[in-house]
Amino acid sequence: MKSTRFLAPLLVSSLLLAGCGNTTPVASNTNSAPAVGAGMVVANPPAGCPAKSTITLKTTDFPDTTFTAESSYLATYASMKDSVQVAIANYAMPSDSFSTGATDAGHYYAAFRLETTDKSPVGIGTYTRKSDSKMKVASPDLRSASGLVGFIGDAGSVELKYADKQYACGTVNIDDGYAKIQGEFISKVIAK
Repeated sequence: MKSTRFLAPLLVSSLLLAGCGNTTPVASNTNSAPAVGAGMVVANPPAGCPAKSTITLKTTDFPDTTFTAESSYLATYASMKDSVQVAIANYAMPSDSFSTGATDAGHYYAAFRLETTDKSPVGIGTYTRKSDSKMKVASPDLRSASGLVGFIGDAGSVELKYADKQYACGTVNIDDGYAKIQGEFISKVIAK
């Protein structure tokens, strides 16, 4: 169930997320780091959202590897309401530099952007890698000690199911046959 209650903007850099005919302003959260330890677990997740991000990664360099995220962010950009970035890692990722430490031994990092091609605000819905999609998954990024992996083709989608001023959640399924990012996520909303 999506939040339809109007939330007063806390910062000038709020992002409007719209979906299913409802407009949900998402204000930036000023807290910069999630709880760490046995993974980032949200004690009371919004209805329909998982309590933690569980992601499976694979490349030609390593087999399916599933982890519970230590860090998961959805970054909003004041100057770009038509784009957000989701970054998920199995280590304590700094919120000001997502890829820092991404290629350290034992670290796994996955990221992607959600964009609208018509410059409308990013909203609840399904984003695809198809070239003719108005709601696109762009720049999927997978990093590990094996290095940076790019994705080819247009296979894959992300469903953004919920967003408010604190959290966003959904599912990701990007698999080009050589590399993949799959699973469900709950991310802390932050401003960039």
